[in-house]
Amino acid sequence: MGYILHLHSVSVAEIEERVANSDQAYLGNCRQWARRNFSSPDEPLQGENRSIAGALEDIIEGRPKDSDSGAAYGYAFKALVNNTGGDPFDFGPFPRPSSYFSALSAELAELGVPKELLLESFLYTGAPAFDLPYPSWGFPAIGYLPNADVARMGEHYLAAADRLGDPEDARLVRQFADFADFNASCDEFERKHGNGKLRDLVAVCH
Repeated sequence: MGYILHLHSVSVAEIEERVANSDQAYLGNCRQWARRNFSSPDEPLQGENRSIAGALEDIIEGRPKDSDSGAAYGYAFKALVNNTGGDPFDFGPFPRPSSYFSALSAELAELGVPKELLLESFLYTGAPAFDLPYPSWGFPAIGYLPNADVARMGEHYLAAADRLGDPEDARLVRQFADFADFNASCDEFERKHGNGKLRDLVAVCH
């Protein structure tokens, strides 16, 4: 089975603030993005009660969430994320079994990567805001690593990459380290020219 994995450099605090403040330009962009990027955004997803458009409005209006519509809320959260920061790191189609990240995490742990920085520890945490239900079938999987841990991840992953036996595993781990470098450069820009909100890692796997 294959996946598509995106890593986003965004401030979760900024997303929450824009929604709380009813930033109409931002929310309008999110609504339009959802309609451009999902087929039948007004139709409930298979096996769920809410559509992606309806789930997005639940988040915006602060309404109670339908516990059986986790996928719709996950894709709605992706609309909020995609309209907050820069272009995502796109890992493209990922032809790996569901156990892949667990196996790679075990290898990284043996190489000294702390538990909280392992792939399986942060790729499936669920959305870090708005108290959204987790999708019943697991996708989209939303992951989160706070700003303070992103740089630590990059340091540990860069040190571990050359010690991994599989070249493809090493390449992937270096990409995560590259993301950490990119995130640090975004933070530096925010400190000098932006709103001062440092960026977190938000992952979307679908």
